[in-house]
Amino acid sequence: MYLLSACATYTPAPLPPDGQLQPFNQRRLDEAGLLTWFDSLGVPRPAAGWTPRQLALAAAWLRPDRSRRLAEVKAADAALLTAGARPQPGVASDLEYAFSDPQSSSRWGVALAGLFTIELGGKRGARIARARAASLTARAVATDSEWLQANQAYVAAFAWARARRQRQAAAEERTALDTIVALTRARYEGGTLTRLDVARVEAELSGAFAAEQAMAREERLARVEVAGELGVPAEAFAGIELDDSNWPLCRDSGAREELQREALGGRWSLRRAAADYQVAEGDLRVAVANAAPDLSLGPGMFFDQGTGKFTLAAALPSIPLNRNRGPIAEAEARRTVAGLRLAEEQERVLAEVEAGLAGCDAARREVVLADSVVAEAERRARLADAAYDRGETGRLEVALAGLDLTRVRRTMLEARLRLGDAGLALERALGAWGSRDDGPWPAVSLPAAPWRREK
Repeated sequence: MYLLSACATYTPAPLPPDGQLQPFNQRRLDEAGLLTWFDSLGVPRPAAGWTPRQLALAAAWLRPDRSRRLAEVKAADAALLTAGARPQPGVASDLEYAFSDPQSSSRWGVALAGLFTIELGGKRGARIARARAASLTARAVATDSEWLQANQAYVAAFAWARARRQRQAAAEERTALDTIVALTRARYEGGTLTRLDVARVEAELSGAFAAEQAMAREERLARVEVAGELGVPAEAFAGIELDDSNWPLCRDSGAREELQREALGGRWSLRRAAADYQVAEGDLRVAVANAAPDLSLGPGMFFDQGTGKFTLAAALPSIPLNRNRGPIAEAEARRTVAGLRLAEEQERVLAEVEAGLAGCDAARREVVLADSVVAEAERRARLADAAYDRGETGRLEVALAGLDLTRVRRTMLEARLRLGDAGLALERALGAWGSRDDGPWPAVSLPAAPWRREK
C-alpha cells in the first residue's frame, strides 16, 4: 500500500550562485522576445526613438517581476487541484486471537476494511468556488501590479522628455544672453553703456549657464530613472533615443460621468478589490458547508475464527453541534470588510478622476493666459525688428526683445508641460495608457484559467 501511494518525486532547484547578476547585465531593449511581443500586439517596433508607450511595454516585459507574477498565478491555479480533491480512501485491519476457547477450530480472527469519507453539505463545490475566486484574484493582482509598474516607466519617460525640453529651453535663453553680452560689450567699448550694464548682463549669463547645467543634470538623472524602471543596465540604455512627439491629452471635463464610468471599469485595482470580495464570499460558503457533518463508511471482511463475515461500519467523525457559528460569523465579517474595501477603492478612484479633471481645467486656463503673453511678446519683437529696419534702434534692442520672447516662450513651455502632467495624471486615474485608440492594457501572457481541472 505504501509503495502504491508514495509515487511523488522531489526535484531540487538550487538558486544560482550569482543571483541576478548575469541576467541583469545581459538585459537589452533589442531582445527578440520583446520585439516579437510588440509584433503580436500590433505595436510598431522603435524606429528613430522609443515612445513612452513602447518603454512602458518594455518595462512590463523585461522586469523580473513578470516571472514572479506568472509564478504566483500558477501557484493559485495549483490550489484548484487541492480544492477539487475528494477525501482519500484508507484501509484498516484488525487481528484477533482467542486464548480462552481451546475447543475452537481456529483461534485467529482477521478483519480488513476500507475507509471512505463522503463530504456532505457541498463542501467540495464550495472549495472549488473559493479556489476559482483566488485564481481570479491572482490574475487581477498580477495585471494590476504589471500596469502600475508599466505606468511608472511611462511617467518616468515623460519626466525624461520634460527635463530634455527644459534643458533645451535653458540653452536657448543662454544663447540669447551670449549675443546680448557681446552686443553690450561692444556698446561699452563705444562709450554708450557703463561697466555696470556689462556686469549686469554677464551676471544674467552666468545664471542662465548654471540653469542650463542644472537642467542637463536633471535630464541625465531622468534618463537613468527610466533605465531603472525598465530593469536594464545604464550602459544598455546609453544609445536609446526618446520620441516624445505625442503627449498625454486632457479629456473634456464635460463628459465627467462618462469618465467616471470609464475609470470604474478600467482600473485594475478595482478588479483586484472585486476579486478579493469573491474570495471572501468563497470563504463564507466554505464555512457554511462545514456546518454539515461528513459521513464515513467502512465496508470490509471479517474472518472470525474460521467464519467469514461481511461488515459495514458507518460513522459521523465530527458532529458540529454549534453549527459552525464562529467560523461563519468570522467569514461574514470578512466579506463585509471586503465589500467596504471595494467601495473605498471606488471612492478613491472617483476622487482621483475629480482631481485629474480639476488639474486639467487649471492647466488649460494657464496655457490660454500664456498664449496671450506670448502673442504680446511676439508683437513687441516684431516692433523691435521694424524699428531696426528703419534705423531707429540697434541690434542690442532687437536682441533684448528676442530674449524677452525666449523667456516668455519658456514660460509657455512650462505651462504646456504642466498641461501634459495633468493629462498624465488623468490617464492614470482612468486606468488608461497611451491614446484612447490604444485599447486596454495588454497584460503579459497570463495562463488561461484551468477551470476544467477539478472535473
